[in-house]
Amino acid sequence: MPKAVRSSSGRMTGGRGATFVPGDTTPTGRSRSAERWSVVAAVAAQSHIMHLLQETNDLPVKFPKRLLKVVLTDPARLSAFLQADTIRLIPAADRSIVAAVLNCYAGKIQQAPAKVDELCKTCWQRMLASAGPPERMHETTAHAPTITTRPAGWWLDATPFHSPRPVPFSQGRLQAELISWGPDALEDQPDQTVVCIERAAGRVREWRKKDASRRNKTPPQSLTKKLLHSSQIPTALGNPADHWYLPVLGRWVSPTEAARLFGVPSSSRLYRAIAGELDYGPHSRSIPIAASGLLSAFGRSIHYGCASRALDIAIDLAGDVSHNGIVRYGSACSGLDMFATAVESRFGDQFRYCHASEWRSSIRKALLFTYEDRGLVPSRVHKDARVMSCFYGPVDIWSFTPPCEPFSKRNHKKNDPEVDAEELVKAGEQIHSMLWYPRLYRPRIILVENVCEHAATTIISSMLLSLPGYDWVTLETEARDYSESCRRRRLWIGIREA
Repeated sequence: MPKAVRSSSGRMTGGRGATFVPGDTTPTGRSRSAERWSVVAAVAAQSHIMHLLQETNDLPVKFPKRLLKVVLTDPARLSAFLQADTIRLIPAADRSIVAAVLNCYAGKIQQAPAKVDELCKTCWQRMLASAGPPERMHETTAHAPTITTRPAGWWLDATPFHSPRPVPFSQGRLQAELISWGPDALEDQPDQTVVCIERAAGRVREWRKKDASRRNKTPPQSLTKKLLHSSQIPTALGNPADHWYLPVLGRWVSPTEAARLFGVPSSSRLYRAIAGELDYGPHSRSIPIAASGLLSAFGRSIHYGCASRALDIAIDLAGDVSHNGIVRYGSACSGLDMFATAVESRFGDQFRYCHASEWRSSIRKALLFTYEDRGLVPSRVHKDARVMSCFYGPVDIWSFTPPCEPFSKRNHKKNDPEVDAEELVKAGEQIHSMLWYPRLYRPRIILVENVCEHAATTIISSMLLSLPGYDWVTLETEARDYSESCRRRRLWIGIREA
């Protein structure tokens, strides 16, 4: 209850009313509610209840209210419920609300065991009133990709890239690792063979640690052949020491080659900016970012084919989304923004890029360079997606690609369970704060992307379901369905109710 204060007009605002009477009931005889559900808390509790109904076999129940009865009457099950990832990873304030409400109902059941069914029914109904129906998010398989076959090495540059990648500080050490594999390691390997040296070196170190006699030995070809990829390219990462390297050609994969592997259409503004073919106004022909920075940005991006598939599903569900013949688009945690490329490819001159947010200054400059004549201006490209901006306005399609580092298995800092748990909680709070835009402006279509890890799926699904008025479909996508690169991602597609 806010503290009572006197306004400038002299009127008292806030605080208890004049007719307030302390006690367990209101003046009209109704029971007081000690705690009220927040939307995020109700969605998280409801999601975990539905998860238990679908996944567990040790509970002999099939209905949510009966499951609530089992949980609220058993202190051990209630404690386990509150410690589940679905509850533990939401913001602290909402997490405390879940604990307070369920403990409140558990206490009422202990005081009046005969009313257990009525109390569980009331708890579930109030949860539904805040969270909405549980079937608002479901899986889809629409627009399954059509795999196209191409000749081996089709993605290689015909001529060397015009702006070679600068030598990183670690290149000498990493190339020395390749030399230590012996002269036969690259025997009979084609030009398009790719190796991620940091990951490969880790595998070799593990092989050597298993036996002290292997310390200075050359790894066997049976191992090195698994580390050299010519048909399927390993997952791209943002780590500069773990980019794609072409050992046969003795160079790193160029940005244009990475763009082809990520399916970027050669006619798109993004590809032409990377290739140095975009020229307008006072700008130069080259995108203002180093080659290593571009490869790191690709390592944090979604494949174009997956982004295009998500957009096709969304348009099928939402219908016409244009506003006076213009499709307004905005993004948060934008990166190179494959969703913008998909929107541009589908709508052409109707596409307008209204706002973006990206913490890396080089990527912000790249976005401005690429989409300036599509309406993107510096005042609408922000560093922090959590900060509300008065320069933003309504859009028809909004994309959100929160950082995947806290959830990714490739994060080398994920080794302490307690630290990991704290990082996941922080990630959940950040994602919740970044969703201020759809709560305020309610775009017709929301597109969200992240890794296919349980923690990411749990946190993001709970946060998205807390947005009122949206129905959601979700699907897993794989980049190898569209090209040689591997990149498994989870997509969420939200459609605002008309």
